[in-house]
Parts: sequence; C-alpha cells; structure tokens
Amino acid sequence: MADARYQLNRCMRRIADQIHGTINDNTTDEDATAIREGSELIRVLARFVAGVEGRYEPPAIPNEIFYQAFGAVGDWGYRRPMGEALKNIYTEMS
Repeated sequence: MADARYQLNRCMRRIADQIHGTINDNTTDEDATAIREGSELIRVLARFVAGVEGRYEPPAIPNEIFYQAFGAVGDWGYRRPMGEALKNIYTEMS
C-alpha cells in the first residue's frame, strides 16, 4: 500500500505545482491568492495520503474514505496519472 500512496502523493503534489505555476504577470492579486490557496489545499490532502511522518502507511486515510473522497478511477481518467494512482490503491485495498 505504501507504494500506491506514494504514487498518489507525488501525483497530487505535481498537480498542485502545475496549478500554482499558472500564476503570471497578468493574474490579478485576488486570482493569484485563490490559485495559491487551491494548490495548497491539494498539498494538504497529499499530506493526508502520506500519513504520519510521511510513512505512507495506514491509518493515513482509512480505505473506505479513499473511495468516498476520490471517487471512481474513471472519474479521473483511466490512463491519467491520478486515475492510475487510484487504481493501484484500490487494487491493494481489495
């Protein structure tokens, strides 16, 4: 399970970085704040996935909460990084 949680954590952090990277000279202060806060919220969730002290071990997020929080693999795209990471977690849960 640790490998699957690590994969999901890395994917979420990469997405947060991409979102944060959309801030440019034309971005208003209000929009920049919203973008920063949104990307940080993704990092907060990534820390939950990582668990205590980043060990990627349960009980970071109980298995049943993963599905309630993230939904189905297809919601993220079967061939996209988030979908693949979730598929690996769900496979290890079963």
